[in-house]
Amino acid sequence: MRSLRLALGGETESHDMGTIDVASEGNVESIEMGRLEAATDGNTESIQAALRGDMKSFLAVLERHLGHKGGMQALMWPLKEAELNKTVDSISKLQGLLMNAMGIDQTHLTLEIDTGVKALDEKAAKIIQSVDEAKLRLDSAKLEMRGGLGALKGQSVGIKESIEQADRRIGEVAGTMLEIQDGLKALKEQSTKINQTVKQHKLQEHRQKLYKWLAAPDHESKHRNARSMRQERTGEWFVEGERFQEWREAPRSFLWLHGIPGAGKTILCSTIIEQLSHHCSSDPSLGVAYFYFDFRNECTQPDAVLRSLIKQLSVRCASAFHVLESLFSQSEQGGAHPAPDQEDLMSTLKTIIRSFQGVCIIFDALDECLERSRFLKVLREVHDWKMDTLHLLVTSRKEGDIQKALSGLVSHEVPMDESLVDRDIQGYVSRRLVEDVEFSMYSADEKGMVKTTLMEGAQGMFRWVVCQLDALQKCRTPAALKKALRRLPKTLNETYDRILAAINEDDKLAALSLLQWLAFSFGTLSVNQAVEVIATDPDATDEPLFDLSRRLRDPRDILTICSSLVAITFQEDSREIRLAHFSVREYLISEHLRMSTTAISCYYFNEKIAHVFIAKTCLAYLLQFDQEDGVNLNTAWSYPLSRYAAENWMYHARSDLAGDRADLHGLIMTLLEPMNAVYDNWMWLYHESGRRVRPGTHPLYIVAETGLQRACQHLLQKGSDVNAPGGFYGTSLQVAALGGHDMIVRLLLEKGTDVNADGGGGRSALEAAASGGHNTVVQLLIENGADVNAQGGEGGSVLIAAASG
Repeated sequence: MRSLRLALGGETESHDMGTIDVASEGNVESIEMGRLEAATDGNTESIQAALRGDMKSFLAVLERHLGHKGGMQALMWPLKEAELNKTVDSISKLQGLLMNAMGIDQTHLTLEIDTGVKALDEKAAKIIQSVDEAKLRLDSAKLEMRGGLGALKGQSVGIKESIEQADRRIGEVAGTMLEIQDGLKALKEQSTKINQTVKQHKLQEHRQKLYKWLAAPDHESKHRNARSMRQERTGEWFVEGERFQEWREAPRSFLWLHGIPGAGKTILCSTIIEQLSHHCSSDPSLGVAYFYFDFRNECTQPDAVLRSLIKQLSVRCASAFHVLESLFSQSEQGGAHPAPDQEDLMSTLKTIIRSFQGVCIIFDALDECLERSRFLKVLREVHDWKMDTLHLLVTSRKEGDIQKALSGLVSHEVPMDESLVDRDIQGYVSRRLVEDVEFSMYSADEKGMVKTTLMEGAQGMFRWVVCQLDALQKCRTPAALKKALRRLPKTLNETYDRILAAINEDDKLAALSLLQWLAFSFGTLSVNQAVEVIATDPDATDEPLFDLSRRLRDPRDILTICSSLVAITFQEDSREIRLAHFSVREYLISEHLRMSTTAISCYYFNEKIAHVFIAKTCLAYLLQFDQEDGVNLNTAWSYPLSRYAAENWMYHARSDLAGDRADLHGLIMTLLEPMNAVYDNWMWLYHESGRRVRPGTHPLYIVAETGLQRACQHLLQKGSDVNAPGGFYGTSLQVAALGGHDMIVRLLLEKGTDVNADGGGGRSALEAAASGGHNTVVQLLIENGADVNAQGGEGGSVLIAAASG
């Protein structure tokens, strides 16, 4: 509204009424809620009361000035309808902007809404000011009108109509102002919500950025799996016991929970974590973090464990997250943020722990840590911080090196004795006998017999009981059940012997292939990938290496083939298959199996045998892509093992660097044959997996990077150019020097490679070897004329590179 004007004109004999003028000019914009309410609730009623005042006095004044041209119009509220409509349109526009802001969540629209709200504030303020001024003028006019009311008796009808019309206009203004008030209130509320949403979104983006940089390994999936296998009340004997309560309350406490293989330590650990998490859930000053070690998971290096703990604790409270932010800021180098080293991670974790009033950290299955000695040093350093608010708990087997490393650290030691675990085992057996469909036909007496026999033979071994129940499910008659119960194996090894002996002859190859993959592949294997492994035979001579017709119709048949040796777990978007227990892996590579005099000895393998087999399977799988442009973005979905095979065959093949295995060497050279579709398709898959490889990279560079000596010899004999451009790390000599592959370096030098060639960015092979600390390669390069005074590259000079290495 640009104008709200009330004009009462004319003159009296004794008083000059003047003109009552209420004007609102300029770009009037906004009003605070309190003032608007005061205007609409109070001033309009006052104005109406004034106009309905002493009519006689009013008419007397006007009668004396009946001839005044503007007398009647002066009583009108000339409030312009167009201006009112314009204000309503402004509100509608702001509502539209609000809906857009909520839809696309953009800060720009939110600011525009705030500007509009402010504009209406100012406009409504002018309206209120005008109404207040009008009230004062009307009060003055009322006094004059009372004195001259008698003079206007003849015109009373017209005056009444004018007053009624003015009254109606006042009501309209009051209604419009109420609408403005409601609109402003709603807009402000919604604007506040939008601002909060935008701030939360920005904070979430910031958190995700930092967590992506931190690159902490997944800590939740193993806990979910362990929790899903846990029975009700499992582990109550521990979490309700005195030792656990003492550990929680004692300053600087360290508890070591140890037990025999298969005693259920991981399940108990999940109970502990759940109990602590529940206790701390309502108090952000208390923190809980945990890590499950797993022989199948390579992300168990000390740095990875520290990153996981930092992430878990930083989620708990703002002050802990601020510590992570500081680490991120301090890491900046030229706009980039390199990964923090172990020293920075330790310092950050220490500061984060200090931001809590109490922190519990739990490590499960320390005996499965792949870098146990390194982690035990980290654990000792953490303990040496001597922080009263820190409580550490570790579970493991009672192995000599662990016991020695933890001596002097442990304040509470709890062995998982048979008597303590039996109650949990009994509950597990009872539940399976009730819930498993296979036991539904068993009589009460038969179920009682099963329960009694298993409890007598368990000896505190959860794992042993699980395997026996799996086997007893297959008993089809009461006689078969009684016979099986009389012949139960005494140990886990004997149990596994029977499982292998029961595998059908037709399934032996599938079982052996799958067990080697599950024991030594990198990371977890999906069920669909396991199906592809079974469908691939790298040693086939009279049939395809990979055959679609060998794919299992039902992937669940894997459980039938391998029985209790494997388990399938369900993740958020996939099914994963794994060895059912760490003891299975130990059994498969044990002397017990290797020295067996029965047919099951064929299932024995060691680490090198398994890696060679996995490499051969990967190569055989990749060789099926022998057509030009034979792979695309859908390949990973149609052929689930393609990405893993493309990324990892080289790393598995490193177990045979000298090339002693002719079968593996033959598959490697088939893949690396230059100018063929198989090689090009593999390079495309390798690049799509995120690996740093340039299109058209020569095979010689690949074998130099991997360290495959026999393959390098083969390519050099076929005339490969030793100075040909390679990949991201320069030529073949540079990448071999960087990896410390001295035999490859020697072969390349013998073929006349340029020892001082620039490997990109001014970096030489000598600098690359020095930065990696590969002294043998450094000496070899110097003996062959490498320039020790060369400058440039990431290391700056050979001396600087050697110091950094």
